[in-house]
Amino acid sequence: MIPRPRLSYPRRNLADLLGDSARYRPEHTALLCDGHNLSYRELDCLANSASKVLTDQGIAPGDRVVLAMRNRIEWAIAVFAILRAGAVAALVNPRWNDAEMTHAVELLAPRLILCDETARAAAAATGVDILATEDGLGGAFWEGIARQDGEPPAPVERDWDADEAVLYFSSGTTGLPKVVRHSHRSQTAAYINWKSALRVESSDRQQFALPLFTVLGIGTLFSAVSAGATLHLCAQFDPGAMLDEIERERITLSTIVAPIAKRVSERPDLAARDLSSLRSIVWAATAINPTVAARITEATGARWIMGYGMTELPGLHANPGEYPDRCRMDSPGLLRSDSELRIVDPDTLEDVAPGAEGELIARSPARMLGYLPESANEGVLLPGGWLRTGDLGRVDEDGWLFLTDRLKDVIKVSGLQVAPAEIEAQLLGHETIADCAVIGAPHPDKGEVPIAFLVAAGPDRDEAALAGWLAERLSRYKLPAEFRWVDEIPRTASGKTLRRELRELRPASESALAGHEGSTHGG
Repeated sequence: MIPRPRLSYPRRNLADLLGDSARYRPEHTALLCDGHNLSYRELDCLANSASKVLTDQGIAPGDRVVLAMRNRIEWAIAVFAILRAGAVAALVNPRWNDAEMTHAVELLAPRLILCDETARAAAAATGVDILATEDGLGGAFWEGIARQDGEPPAPVERDWDADEAVLYFSSGTTGLPKVVRHSHRSQTAAYINWKSALRVESSDRQQFALPLFTVLGIGTLFSAVSAGATLHLCAQFDPGAMLDEIERERITLSTIVAPIAKRVSERPDLAARDLSSLRSIVWAATAINPTVAARITEATGARWIMGYGMTELPGLHANPGEYPDRCRMDSPGLLRSDSELRIVDPDTLEDVAPGAEGELIARSPARMLGYLPESANEGVLLPGGWLRTGDLGRVDEDGWLFLTDRLKDVIKVSGLQVAPAEIEAQLLGHETIADCAVIGAPHPDKGEVPIAFLVAAGPDRDEAALAGWLAERLSRYKLPAEFRWVDEIPRTASGKTLRRELRELRPASESALAGHEGSTHGG
């Protein structure tokens, strides 16, 4: 395989991607979701109208606008409208509770929140102005669009390299959720490399059932739009409906995570389906389960594409879509264009010997601008543009990456990031808890789930009451799957939790957590 060539990354507004496809493929279907169908011309004009709505709301270039909606056509209209107005799109989980949304607003200081019914109550609790859409294409969002024409707004000037364009929430390498800041330039580099890995073309019909508010979600949207492809958004996951759509619409690319893959592989009618249109399936967020992947490949013939990256630096590695016969399931692939990787000793940051394990540090045009709060950048952004990933791994002599562990403590629940420190902070606020620590434990459907180790402050160990108390403060996917009571939390002399020792205490069988849906179990 030849080395990846250097690529060109245009310095311009990401919303121009939509304008380009609207000019060259105006009547081609751009987006389908919940029975709604938009051509590129229609999506472009709606984004123009919505950007004028934002301007009428007082949004100026550089202002931050929170986008809190589940997957729906309004999400795509809104994100392009925000960017077209020169504003900054801050993407959040629409299912966050009041406390989580308020924390986001405190970090972001946004001028406006665009939301749907899922997020409306939490958004309203922040005190920030909201512009809501309602099911059935109603609400103030659509009323505002109806009052505007579809002509392009006046272009705005921004520093495409240094100014914010898209903001995400990530747990980063340590600590509580923080804001990841990306520019138009870094997001362009990210989507171009991802599009190149997937070989997205205008003839593709791409199915996406994961949240759009992630870096993978928006990268998929930008890739499809820049190619003039058709994107099929799933508002919620249903394996039968997903397979029906692949057959009916002749889907060529699909993206799934472990829980979705497992449920699809267990469908009794899988082999009887005509899924021959599938060229590739992207396995996201976790390592591929070879058994599950093999079942689906046998039924569909589709190749699997896996990658490695993070919200802070997307699209670093990928299985080479340009060489489908060389894709493999034990590695997230090879470096993409213009990316560099070093394997270093985590303590000294000196390079280790070739083939040895160490911490991954990387640099790329797709690297984030930095975190909010800015104090979170310390020890993560290194001189020379390098980024500490907090992940451990090695690279073989042919350049294939193998991930072995991670220094950071992030738990990935069905692909969503959960910071142990956030759960621990809530637990320590409960009067019955003297000390605690949270780790991730393997789960057959979700990839991982949080396990809480607790030191009781007294005789009270009412787990049901504690679980209910936590449920008022954390989203469902962040709730511990199990409480385990211990005499003390193992720590270093400096007070750092020895999570490796806790992992030795976790349930040895993954089946102990099978079927967990947010309830707690005694330990």
